[in-house]
Amino acid sequence: MQVLQLFYTSCESGLSSGKGFQTYSMSPGIRADERREIESLCGYRPPDNLPVQPTPEEISDLFPITFGFRQLQTGRYVVWQIKYLGQDYSGRYGNYFVHALVLESDQLNFNTLAVYPIQWYNSKVFRNRLTDGETTVTSSPEPLPVLDIRKLAPNPDLTFAKVASFLKEDDRRKLLVPLLSALIDYPTTHRRLVLLDEPAYIPYWIAALPMAFPKRFGQHLSFITYTYDPYTTGEVVCATQENTRFNVANQSQNFSFFVVNGLDQSFNQTVNHYEVVDLIETSYLFHEGNLNAFHTFLEATDYNVIDADLESAYYLYLITHSEVADLNSKIAPALQFANRYVTHSELLGELALRLDQVIDDMVGKLDLQNAQVVVQFLLKVAQAGTNYLQIAANFYRGFLNHFIFESPLTMADLTQFNHAVLANSPFGNELRKQLIDTKNLKPLYGIWKRTCQCGHQLPTTFLNGRNNVR
Repeated sequence: MQVLQLFYTSCESGLSSGKGFQTYSMSPGIRADERREIESLCGYRPPDNLPVQPTPEEISDLFPITFGFRQLQTGRYVVWQIKYLGQDYSGRYGNYFVHALVLESDQLNFNTLAVYPIQWYNSKVFRNRLTDGETTVTSSPEPLPVLDIRKLAPNPDLTFAKVASFLKEDDRRKLLVPLLSALIDYPTTHRRLVLLDEPAYIPYWIAALPMAFPKRFGQHLSFITYTYDPYTTGEVVCATQENTRFNVANQSQNFSFFVVNGLDQSFNQTVNHYEVVDLIETSYLFHEGNLNAFHTFLEATDYNVIDADLESAYYLYLITHSEVADLNSKIAPALQFANRYVTHSELLGELALRLDQVIDDMVGKLDLQNAQVVVQFLLKVAQAGTNYLQIAANFYRGFLNHFIFESPLTMADLTQFNHAVLANSPFGNELRKQLIDTKNLKPLYGIWKRTCQCGHQLPTTFLNGRNNVR
């Protein structure tokens, strides 16, 4: 739980051989390549319209704070804050102070962090300058101490409740939906998000994004609260100001960005609609408990990235928490998500029991491909307890009956379906025992078809108690 530190500023003595901008000192344990990578992040250029020789009051009121978070190439994470100072040791203007924290990669996994990284913005965790004693050091500075992550207090103004209040004001909610949707699309579009607004509002906009997800998702969401040049930064979410290199009006140049402008309540690209975003929006505005319940559900899965699979995760969540009206469009992607990301036996069993309640309704609404997904999921659940195998058998039998009697299912279709759901599962033979002998499908198919054409009843072993042909 240890956190390493690094200071960077214009000083007379530091870890370099000369004077000027350099790493002043750092904690033991920061590697040389990590130091170089962090130093590459330690640039600050204020907006062009700000005073060249500002007063302390102007610095406090006008100069935006740069606060960033990203993963280093070594796998560790860095959180850094840059504050403009004005004059350096020699009296020259343009000095700023960088305080960087280096965290081990496992400290951001599985919610071990008590806060989201953005909640450290402008908190007492970060130093703003060198002390007078540090400024006058003429020899190599002492190494910086290692911090305890449990003692790093967050900014009290960046709680979920205060972020939610911010979004409720001035109708900002209409920008939250496209912003979250663009973030979900980022893995496929690679269109980074650029924010413009008053400097005091930017931390709230950025905080609204990771807070929409469990904390472990935040390890993939790099951000920076101010940069003069979004074109040369690599963070997924970056904020800038007017009178910088970024020209909002240059649509051709900005095509690679999704730009959200809080100054005039606009955004520059169309986005996909996600039902999960509707849940997040209403949770921010009306009921935090709904979002907490969704977070608890996600934490029981192995899923931890922000991408389009989040919609399928939401469908799976709906199956366990409410009625699902559109079974064909929601159950298949939901169970595909479960097949990939759900290994918790209790959650698997809960989902299987929920599906058992709607099997009769599902049978007539799913196509062949989606039915295959359902059976594969139920066979996966059988690994958590053989009593769930009967649920798989009920669905499998009912689905085959429906397709043979009420749809033009061919022998090739039946063979392919049977092979896909049974041959590749360790529970395939067990499922066959629960059903009938499906190893020889052709005679069985003929019996079914002849019975269907003649209007006869099938044996109860075929229909599992359903004696009337539909």
